[in-house]
Amino acid sequence: MQPVTSSWVAAIGYDDAALEVHVELIESDTYVYWPAPASVWQAFLAAESKGTFVNEVLKQPPYRFRKA
Repeated sequence: MQPVTSSWVAAIGYDDAALEVHVELIESDTYVYWPAPASVWQAFLAAESKGTFVNEVLKQPPYRFRKA
């Protein structure tokens, strides 16, 4: 996990073997989104707003999620 500058997201991480993006929220839990290829992870890293990326990309089909 690596810390990020965001008003909503504290840290993000990626498990390339499992194709999972991990998102630790500042005032909540950590969530895992999958299946997320490396290209999605790279786009997440480059996203100006991590929270917007979660809402507009990771919370949409075909991605599934669970609490970590």
